[in-house]
Amino acid sequence: MSGNATGLDPEASERIVLGAMMLQSDCVPSLAAILTFDDFARPIHGEIFRAVLNNRSDGAPTDAVAVGDTLHRSGDLLRVGGAPYLLRCVAEVPTVASATWHARSVADTARTRRAEEVGIRVQQAAKSGNAEALAAALADAARLHAQGEIGEPAPGAKRGSGATPLTAGHGHARRFPVEHLPPMMREYVVDLAERKQVPVDLPALMMLGVMSGVTGPRILVRRDHDFIQPTNLYVMVGMESSSAKSPPVTELRDGLWLANRTLREQHEKWVEGEQLRLAAEIEDVLAKGKAVTTDLEEKEGLKARARRLSQQAEDLAKSPPPAPVVELDGDTSPEALADRMSTNLGAGAVIDDEGTLLRNLGGQYSGRTANLGIVLKGYDCAPYKPTRITREAGQIGRAALTLAISPQPLLVAEMLQNALMQETGFINRFLVSLPGDLVGKREGRESVFIDDVPAEPQSRRLKRWWAELLESLVGYDALVDRQAEEAAIEAESAVIDLTRGAWKLHLDYQNVLEPRMDPSRDGDLCQVRGWAGKHVARVLRVAALLHLGAGMTPDDRIEESTMRDAIAIGEWAIEHLLAAGRVVGVSRNAGRIKEYVDGCEGRRAGRTEIGKQVFSNNEKADDIDGWVGELVATGEYTLEKVSLGRGRPRLEVRWVGDSS
Repeated sequence: MSGNATGLDPEASERIVLGAMMLQSDCVPSLAAILTFDDFARPIHGEIFRAVLNNRSDGAPTDAVAVGDTLHRSGDLLRVGGAPYLLRCVAEVPTVASATWHARSVADTARTRRAEEVGIRVQQAAKSGNAEALAAALADAARLHAQGEIGEPAPGAKRGSGATPLTAGHGHARRFPVEHLPPMMREYVVDLAERKQVPVDLPALMMLGVMSGVTGPRILVRRDHDFIQPTNLYVMVGMESSSAKSPPVTELRDGLWLANRTLREQHEKWVEGEQLRLAAEIEDVLAKGKAVTTDLEEKEGLKARARRLSQQAEDLAKSPPPAPVVELDGDTSPEALADRMSTNLGAGAVIDDEGTLLRNLGGQYSGRTANLGIVLKGYDCAPYKPTRITREAGQIGRAALTLAISPQPLLVAEMLQNALMQETGFINRFLVSLPGDLVGKREGRESVFIDDVPAEPQSRRLKRWWAELLESLVGYDALVDRQAEEAAIEAESAVIDLTRGAWKLHLDYQNVLEPRMDPSRDGDLCQVRGWAGKHVARVLRVAALLHLGAGMTPDDRIEESTMRDAIAIGEWAIEHLLAAGRVVGVSRNAGRIKEYVDGCEGRRAGRTEIGKQVFSNNEKADDIDGWVGELVATGEYTLEKVSLGRGRPRLEVRWVGDSS
């Protein structure tokens, strides 16, 4: 590799930066403010950088051993060169004080590299004569320059304007591990989080949810002959209504337009084919009637049948059944939802940024908890018989339901405390996240004047990719009943199998998870055994979605690396579910204190310091003590007196971890 402007090998500078971060945790924030993951020329350096930042944000050590353990658990340690390479990075650090200079050198080299890449794109677009491609390349160049990603950054400019969605927010567990998403999914999730200034958890989980709304009725995933799962999910991201959560959810939902258009076209062809079938059958019946000359009873029977068929054809022409759609309205009762699903190929996805359906399930309309039958059966894609069967709505041979919702945290608390929802296992079906929000901390929000460049060419590209991915997934026939599902399994169509490596990894994960649910072994999941009991299957479903999101098809087998990514997401989900059980319902101001404490060195902060830094001394001491008390009640924080030598001891809030 050629040297940078200093004449030093850029890879050597990258190793020095990483080594310094592993030698001294205190320098991580200042170096992270200079660099982004993409600044590293070697991808493995970017992975090490990400692991260091994850450890730091989780309150874990950033030394080489701890970082190596994180990489080992994610399955990336050998890929980055193993523990010896981490130690090499540490050994090459001349002094920690020089790391800032090397970080700026790495950033400068990255800007040069990007400028060269953009320049090549512009040249190629200009030579091709493609005006749209040229405009997009020039727009990307302008955007990167405005962000300081290429050229000389403006004085005081902040690079990576949307970096806060990856780290900020007062969530109660670590952020969604976007590094385990396939490249295009990851790019769109980060882009959406940065543009809309929301934690990455929201677009990541909602993206998986929307995808599963398309795949659930159509595609299965199989570990072995006795372990076959549908590919729908129930996901829930608890966020306040003022957290700007609607725009990203709306954008992901809008990506269904191509899929719904394809479903409409398929339906129109079906109606046309049904009309032709009826016309041919009528003609055949009439011909048989003419051929019958002696048997009057048979002749009259054929005439009656012809009249019935003619009436069916007339009804079909006057009022054909509605075309199926992916998304169904969530502001309805469970019974009405089941009725709609019965006329929609037995399927439906509720994609809601407010969680209205949860309120309805909790009995908002009836004054009592609603019938949960359709949401319980719909998760397993099981047959469902409505409480009332009408001409329009009958029994569902295979009810495939997806829920992707973002209710307010208070509503999540009510659901967790609802006895019937607990007894029926409703909550056990959800991936849950409480990521907090970025309100009051949104900085460097990118904006380009409307006349300067075409609006968001990169976002248009990602939106198009998303719409085309969803459209490709509706190309598979809906499995409308058990017979269709069994036929698909027999024919091995629309069934995703695993490679041997992925199969073993998933089986090993099941064996590791089992003792964690055992109360006699003090398993960390023994209090949530109902949820944990469904988690192995849930991870398998996630693996299938990651597989499809990477551009693979059901004919391709899930690779070991994809299963490893699904398990990593599954472990993240466990942390969030446990955190939700401990802190759901904690007030917003308690959450603000939590975020501040978690961001302090050693995850500890003085009581007076909190009043000044978090509330600008505008809140009463008694109120602050009440909010601190909420955190202490979760078992993850303690309030203690710390002697400073002279004078009164300092009251300090300190994180102590999960004491359960």
